[in-house]
Amino acid sequence: HNRYDMLKQTLMSIVAQTEIPYEIIIINDNSSQEAYKQLENDYKDLPITYIVNNESKGPGIARNKGFNVSKGKYIVFMDDDDFYLVNDFLLEAINKLEENKDLSFVSFNTITYYEETNSINTNKINTKGFINGQDYFLNFIKKYQKPTSTFPTVFRKEKLIQANFSTMEMMNDASIYLRALTQGDAFIFDRYIGAYRVHTSNISKNIPFDFIIENIKEKYNIYNLASDKFKTNLEDWLLNQVLDTFRYYVIDSNCNMTNAIKFINLTNSITKLSKSKLYYNYFKFIILKQAIKLR
Repeated sequence: HNRYDMLKQTLMSIVAQTEIPYEIIIINDNSSQEAYKQLENDYKDLPITYIVNNESKGPGIARNKGFNVSKGKYIVFMDDDDFYLVNDFLLEAINKLEENKDLSFVSFNTITYYEETNSINTNKINTKGFINGQDYFLNFIKKYQKPTSTFPTVFRKEKLIQANFSTMEMMNDASIYLRALTQGDAFIFDRYIGAYRVHTSNISKNIPFDFIIENIKEKYNIYNLASDKFKTNLEDWLLNQVLDTFRYYVIDSNCNMTNAIKFINLTNSITKLSKSKLYYNYFKFIILKQAIKLR
């Protein structure tokens, strides 16, 4: 959406991948930049399926639309501002997926590129090698870190279909990984293969309230999916996932008391989690937020 110059760098980093046949699906989320009118002509030699939304629907709907028209056995979800730094990671990923049919995805490490200061940081996942899917799911973020975004990850499409992926609307990276882990295992390579770009047009952290509620609904859907798959009580897991969303909302965004109480009531209504636990953690996060400000 309105980042044509960045998209060009993204596309060139995909084209550089060696020995792997691929298709590129671009969802134009109702961009206003005139440059996009040249896209099909500029890249007429690439295997691109180009879809233009008549109105802006957000990244979740775009990912879902791309997924539903994709033809491949494996899939990568990539934003238009990220790019790859090596030309053989797809080959390495697919070889591993072919070797182990129980893997839902394989992933790699990334760097963060800060465009304004032309500086970088490394994002190294705190584990490597094979990880049992149920173990990763139950300890998601708590023990095992999440890969940075979804562009350094190759997913097995069949596993996402089994996880009812095409029914999703709230499709952020955490929910994609969690659904995939209900159906299979993961493998983390110890390589840095791409750059997550931070710039002035990144999605703002002034997060809309409705977005947070949709996130809670999706966590509850995943909770039901995993409870059925793993045959175990996951209420503590659900509480931790809700609190992780809540922490992000309170600490990193402009959450006021009115919205916080509304959030707690709606979360309780959706998930049936204890209001007292939700209120207790809300005030804990508020104290933490004040401490961060004072520091």
